[in-house]
Formats: sequence, C-alpha cells, structure tokens
Amino acid sequence: MPSVASHSLAFRERFLTHDEITTQLERWATRFSTWLKYESIGTTQEGRPIWMLTVGKDPERKRPAVWVDANMHAAELSGSCVALSIAEALLALHNGE
Repeated sequence: MPSVASHSLAFRERFLTHDEITTQLERWATRFSTWLKYESIGTTQEGRPIWMLTVGKDPERKRPAVWVDANMHAAELSGSCVALSIAEALLALHNGE
C-alpha cells in the first residue's frame, strides 16, 4: 500500500499556492476517502474556496474534534504547511504507517 507521504506535495519544503493546496486535498481525498473529507465552507474575497478538512475514521460521523486554522491573513503562509503536516500525520496513523 503506498504511503501517505508518496501522495503529498512539497508543503514541507515550500509554501504552496491555493491551487496547489487544492490539488493536495484532491489527491488525499481520492486515495484516502475512508479517512478524509474536504469541503468548501465559504469563499475568499477573491472568490477562492475556503477548504475544511475532516480527518478520521468515517469522517461524516459527528464527534469531538480539534480545529486548526491556517492562512487567516494573506501574509501568514506557514499556517498551511503546518495544517497540511498535521493532516498528513493523521492520515498516516489511520493508514497504519
């Protein structure tokens, strides 16, 4: 079974654009749909989707959760790297890595 990291873009080495973040979420959602759901919870002033990830077994089920915000302001680029790293680690745990 391929590792989660083999489906990850270079978010640990550089800041990703919004389009690249979207591509990353699409990759994970396609490969790990049992553990990950992503959806838009709104749009930015520029019309880009604001993504929300849910990671865990049966991601549609209601249960206690932890919320991680990222890139709340235009110049705060490191937040997406941290949020994607947390999501990657959770997916790896569910994938038995």
